[in-house]
Amino acid sequence: MCLLKGFKRLKQSRGHGVHSPFAFELITQVFRSPHSFYAFSDIPERLRIHGEDPRVITSFNHLSFRLVHHFNARNILEVNPGAGINTLFLMAPSTQINCTWLEGKTGGDSHRSILPLLPRQPHRVVAQPTLSGEMVPFDEYLYVHGEGQHALMEGQFDAIFVNCSHAPLLSINQLFRWGHERTFWVIHPINKEPGKQYWKQIVHDKRSNVAFEGIKMGTVFPWDTLTPSRYFV
Repeated sequence: MCLLKGFKRLKQSRGHGVHSPFAFELITQVFRSPHSFYAFSDIPERLRIHGEDPRVITSFNHLSFRLVHHFNARNILEVNPGAGINTLFLMAPSTQINCTWLEGKTGGDSHRSILPLLPRQPHRVVAQPTLSGEMVPFDEYLYVHGEGQHALMEGQFDAIFVNCSHAPLLSINQLFRWGHERTFWVIHPINKEPGKQYWKQIVHDKRSNVAFEGIKMGTVFPWDTLTPSRYFV
C-alpha cells in the first residue's frame, strides 16, 4: 500500500495521470516549474546588503512567489508571518500587492529588521491575550498599525498563507469567511504537528474541494467550479 501510494505521488508530481487541465497546468507550470524569476536573485542580494543571511530562503518562498504570480493575487493574508522572509516573495510579483499580517501574540516588533525591505508596510493584526493568558478569537483581532482600527472584512483576501509553526491557527470557517470564490489557501508545514492535524482536518472538509499535497506544504482551491480531487506534488 505504501509503495502504491508512493508511486502515485511520484507520477502526479510530474503531471502524469492528471486529467484535469487546471491541475496539470498548476503542477507543471507552478509546483514543478523549471523557470526562475528576477526576484529569486534580487531578494537574496537585498538581504545580504541589509546584513541578513540569504540562506534562510527556501524552495517554499519561491513557490509562494509562483502561486501569487500565477493567480494574480493582490490582497494576501499571512497568518503567523515569522521573520517576514516569505512576505518579501509574496509582495514581489506586483507593485499592487498588499499584505496583512495576522500575528498570534504581542511582544514588541520582532520583525523590525525585515520591514525596511518590504515595498509596502503590511497591515499588522495582533492578538491581545486575555487575563487567563489565552488568545482572543481571530474574529476579534484589530489592526494595530495604521490609521484607526479596522476589523478584518469578509471576502477580503485573494490568498491566505498559514504558518503552522506558531499558534493560534484559523478555523476552516474563518478561512472561508475571509476569502471569496477564487481564494486559495497555502498551509505549511504539514509534515509535523500541529500542521499535520490541521491539514488533515482541511482535506477532509468537503468544502475544501481541490487540494495539492506536498511533503511540507498543502495548497487548497475551495472553488465550486473545480471537480473535487486530491493531488500529490
